[in-house]
Amino acid sequence: MTGPYDLIVCQRFRDPAVHRSLPALLAPGGVMVVTVLSAVGAPSPSRFRAGAGELSRLARASGHEALRDVEGDGEATVVLRRPGPGPVSPRRVPREHDANERHGGESS
Repeated sequence: MTGPYDLIVCQRFRDPAVHRSLPALLAPGGVMVVTVLSAVGAPSPSRFRAGAGELSRLARASGHEALRDVEGDGEATVVLRRPGPGPVSPRRVPREHDANERHGGESS
């Protein structure tokens, strides 16, 4: 893998060694999104699921800003932003019910 990249997305692929190498490939201001199956809240254990806190530890070790770090219902997601100016500016992405409320819909 070369780099730097403005955006890195890794969905439902779990390889801790690869995940640890990804933050270094981000350009300044770049964003990385990683989602994996998680043991937290999973209906059954599996060797393919990340252990509790696996992506959270990745976020802390990277030294990058964690824009999102959630784990539950059998899935874990971390969104990291490398410090520095860049093409991607972080902003709050509304949850579904927030968007519905702004457009006059009912919240869930």
